[in-house]
Amino acid sequence: MIYFIPGLGTTSELFKPLGDCIQKQFAIDQCPSLIFPDHPGMGVRYHEFTSDLECDDALRMLTSDIISDEVQLSEELNKLYKNASWNYSLKDLAGMHFKIFLEKISANQFASQKIIFVGASMGGFILSHLGLLLREELEKEQSILKNFRGKFHFVFLCSLGPINKGFTSPTPLTEKGLIQFFQLPNEVRAKIQTDYSIGPNLITQNPKRYEEIYQYRLNAKVSPIHTLLQNKAAIDYLESSMDFQKLEFFPGFVIHGLNDTFVLPENSQQYKKCFPHWENINLEDAGHLVMMEKAEEISQILSTIFHKDFQ
Repeated sequence: MIYFIPGLGTTSELFKPLGDCIQKQFAIDQCPSLIFPDHPGMGVRYHEFTSDLECDDALRMLTSDIISDEVQLSEELNKLYKNASWNYSLKDLAGMHFKIFLEKISANQFASQKIIFVGASMGGFILSHLGLLLREELEKEQSILKNFRGKFHFVFLCSLGPINKGFTSPTPLTEKGLIQFFQLPNEVRAKIQTDYSIGPNLITQNPKRYEEIYQYRLNAKVSPIHTLLQNKAAIDYLESSMDFQKLEFFPGFVIHGLNDTFVLPENSQQYKKCFPHWENINLEDAGHLVMMEKAEEISQILSTIFHKDFQ
């Protein structure tokens, strides 16, 4: 099984090029199950995993529909966000993914497989919390995951740990800035997001992939409210004192685009300082959306992890 966790303000469609490459990479009868869950408020499956995250009818309305009146969006977004009677942390989202994972393995059909968790950007933050949940469960004498001991592998894409562990903070996304950003026309937002998150040569070297990324940004079903809530939760994670070092229990791989201007590539070296046995892989001509830009290369890396025993 390969389980993908998307980043801030993104949907599971982020991994579509990578998923397509993985299916081509593996023989039909050997391809692992690929799990692509969405976070609350994101993607077409937005309602599926929100049972433990109660929210007001007004919030549901705003997050499930595309609002065409950009001025109204700003006013409503500010009003609803400020008056929201609920909230969540990335640890809560990790708990959601833990429940989804347990549902997927309940039939025990994956007991002989490796389990690879892939967290992209903020998805890596969530994966850190998920790792602590998994370790806590695995260390129980009668663990429900006893058949999976030694089979978990973590892959962090363009991510980082808490600042107090020596990581460099990413480019800040402020509440005011995000609200202003959601007032822009959709085509403008998509162009900014695309150009800011890729390497400098993609548009000339692989125009088809550039257009694929732009179309993803243009059509992604992303909730403004949940983007703001995720951003707040991500800041709390970066400023947290979580027991990050306990992740050394798992084999880890850190993949970074060397042209990432949002989460700086130097953070991959800090992972190495925290976890010397983890493997660092830096990809040239790739920015923050390395999972889309370099889908073929990352597919090969995941195939290697899946088929080879790492001690």
